[in-house]
Amino acid sequence: MRWKRWFTPLWPGFTQLWCSGAWSGLMVACGFAWLLSLALTFTFVWADWVEPAQRLEVWLLLIVAWMASIALSFRQLLGFDSGQAAKTVEDLFREAQCEYLHGNWIKAEHLLTRLIGRNKNDANAQIMWAGLLRRTGRVAEAYECLRQLERRDASHTWHGEIQRERQLLDDLR
Repeated sequence: MRWKRWFTPLWPGFTQLWCSGAWSGLMVACGFAWLLSLALTFTFVWADWVEPAQRLEVWLLLIVAWMASIALSFRQLLGFDSGQAAKTVEDLFREAQCEYLHGNWIKAEHLLTRLIGRNKNDANAQIMWAGLLRRTGRVAEAYECLRQLERRDASHTWHGEIQRERQLLDDLR
């Protein structure tokens, strides 16, 4: 299965889309498809309407874009770590939860920081982050985290947990 990813550089943007799930890869792929369609149309459909110099310019632009994309895609593939890319948000959350429950605050904090960095609206990670801040004695930061969480749309789902964290923080004061 790994060998299949080495075919992705043949179409510009496909490597970024396949390996990273990057929307920019989809845009590059669509842009290249549009440019290829334009070149084919200028060559075979509107050949009489377009000057040969313009056709040549479009084909040269297409070839340069394709070659640059191949070079960038191979560069990305050579630096691609499939183990790192396989870590989804769910995997990170489970790992953070496991570290949190084992009392490994530093590792849990690192993982939660990565999770929140990926999605600032992740209410699960925010609640756990507030609990971690409370357990490590950073009460003011925990209150601020809960205050920010309450402003989010997803806070109504976590109202009970937010109130419980507030109560635990109040008990610490």
